[in-house]
Amino acid sequence: MTTMEKNHVRRSEIISRPPPPRIFVLSLFSLLIFSLSATPVSAATITVNRTSADIADDDACSLAEALINANNDAQTHDDCAAGSGDDTINLTGNVTLPDGNRLRISDTLTINGNGHTLSGPGDLLQANGVSVTDTLTLTINRLTLTNNNSTTANNGALEMWDGVTLVVNNSKFIDNSANDDSGAAIEVRSAGRNVTINNSIFSGNVAKERGGAIFSSQSGSTITISNSTFSDNESETDGGAIFVRSGVTLNISDSSFSGNEAGTSGGAIGANLGNTNLSITNSVFTENSATNVGGAISQGAPATIVRSVFYDNESNDKGGAIFSTRNLRLENSTFYDNEALNEGGALGSDDFWAQTVNIRHVTFVNNEATGTGKNGNSVFMDTNISANMYNSIIKEKSGAGGTDCAGLDTNTNNIIEDGSCSTSSTYSVNPLLGGRAGSPAYYTLRANSPAIDAANAAACSALNEAVDQRSRARPYGLLCDIGAFEWYPPPPRPPDSGDDDDDDDGEPAPTPMPGPRCGFCADLLAKGYRLRARYGLESGVQFRRVDRDGIGVQSALDAGFRDAVDVYGYAEQGVEVCFPAAGSLILLDATTSPRAPASVPGYTREGRTCAAIDRPGTLVLVDNPPAGLPILTTSVTFAAPAPVAEAVGSGYQQLHSCMVTTPGLIRFRDAPGGAPLLYTDPWGRQENGWLPGYVTLTALERTPDWFKVDYYGTRGWVSAHHVTTHGVCG
Repeated sequence: MTTMEKNHVRRSEIISRPPPPRIFVLSLFSLLIFSLSATPVSAATITVNRTSADIADDDACSLAEALINANNDAQTHDDCAAGSGDDTINLTGNVTLPDGNRLRISDTLTINGNGHTLSGPGDLLQANGVSVTDTLTLTINRLTLTNNNSTTANNGALEMWDGVTLVVNNSKFIDNSANDDSGAAIEVRSAGRNVTINNSIFSGNVAKERGGAIFSSQSGSTITISNSTFSDNESETDGGAIFVRSGVTLNISDSSFSGNEAGTSGGAIGANLGNTNLSITNSVFTENSATNVGGAISQGAPATIVRSVFYDNESNDKGGAIFSTRNLRLENSTFYDNEALNEGGALGSDDFWAQTVNIRHVTFVNNEATGTGKNGNSVFMDTNISANMYNSIIKEKSGAGGTDCAGLDTNTNNIIEDGSCSTSSTYSVNPLLGGRAGSPAYYTLRANSPAIDAANAAACSALNEAVDQRSRARPYGLLCDIGAFEWYPPPPRPPDSGDDDDDDDGEPAPTPMPGPRCGFCADLLAKGYRLRARYGLESGVQFRRVDRDGIGVQSALDAGFRDAVDVYGYAEQGVEVCFPAAGSLILLDATTSPRAPASVPGYTREGRTCAAIDRPGTLVLVDNPPAGLPILTTSVTFAAPAPVAEAVGSGYQQLHSCMVTTPGLIRFRDAPGGAPLLYTDPWGRQENGWLPGYVTLTALERTPDWFKVDYYGTRGWVSAHHVTTHGVCG
């Protein structure tokens, strides 16, 4: 046989579109049963060091050759190490797959992309077990799958057949297409199997049919998505980013969906057909759109949505954010600036099937049904639906016509500003909302809001979680507050500092702030730590460095102890701690006795290892956290300090890694040396040109005498002569 003939035979091993014929499956399954008594072999690590996925006799290991060896648990191709059990493949560079080829996986496998790319135009990965009783698991780590736009096949970048469980970690699916099919990134064809996606990105994927990024129609399967981003995905029919049906369970948490589009329904998500279950927690939907219904979500399956935010979504018919035709439980969430052409600017419904919609502690602001009917600018429920709303707020949009609410059967302790849905005069009032704050964003309440302590106690007790949208405990005070936000008193306002002094910048001398000083903060900041608190470092929170002798939890010491900071005092407001070193993070939770260790999702900021927490305890930096620890869940987030790029005037220096701390009450101006800046703080208070003391702020730019800073989204200028700088500040 010639070399060309050998290569032709080997190439045929990687081209496999449909699953194996049934008679072959049964035969191979019999061989597997026969071999069960054999001694298991250890797993192998196979390193890919060739950029082309083809098979060739060149002493370099291609991805195709590595997969064949892993599938066969043998050294079928001697360019690569032999497969042996549950193997791992490591990429050392980017890999390109020619058009017409598809890499098939038929044995449990881990692919470590190590930040590299697997790109088309060829179809990418097809994973299928040899029988429906297999327990094949495919794990993908730090891999980018992109440019799957084959002209010879129609499927997504990753196609899962019978017997496959998929785990995707820290990976990206970018600009893939399914030319005549669904699920351009992941198409799930396996019944009763699970898909788990963590910390991953899906962007620019386009499907001819449903699910621009992900599609599944296999009953009994569960798809779990956390800490992931879906942006600018498209489908020509339903589910611009994700579409599921026929008994699939879809669980989404701590994720964002932006700019996704659907040609029919569900700009971001389409979930249809009866016994499908949809759960969404602490997620954000913005600027998604649908040509028909459900700008963000078309929900034709039972759904529970809690602690989430929907804004700037749009549909050309009903449900600017959500279109519901099945049972829906909606709690502790915020909808603002959504639009529908016809009915339900935020939430719309049709009575296709018998259903119940329960809305508890939701805030609707500035939503609109823009068409001639103008029914339900925020909420429209069809007449045959059991629609119940409790302890919620509808703030009308100025200038919008029509009614804000239509079709409620139960209207209990809701503030509906325009009095629609037969709202009593007691609750047809201005809710006196404060500014927007937080991430995901929520509307605060002013201290004199009629929503405070006005909720129905039974409806508040019926919440899935006894918290508000931020995960802060309800109630604060005698009763819960109406809406998604539970009002807590702000830190005390400092006294006025009086007239300007005679400094060269014309600024008053900063006024010392009352209240507890953060005794160790200055020392920690000087040593390269980064500390932040939601209400400032002088709001009652304390930080203190702890050595290994002060830990007292052996599992944290055994994990490779490197450093620790104890957080106590008013930590419930939300705090951020950044260590000037790399590692993983454990929290020894002081709200339990003894302190319970939990793994904390960390992140890197300006070369530091950071975490945000909402409770007292000790944050411990370690080399490797112990296996099996529970993962700390919190909705606390802090905006990144890197500034948004802006035009910088002549004589101005743009800053990228600078923070400043105010030593006391200090003037806040609209320009260097300009007029006092009028703004509304996160508690709805009108401030006339003063910033509180001892707050650490991101500095965006500077002149020799002034810093431009960001305070909860309001940008203004402070004197450079009265602040302490941290980082590179020019």
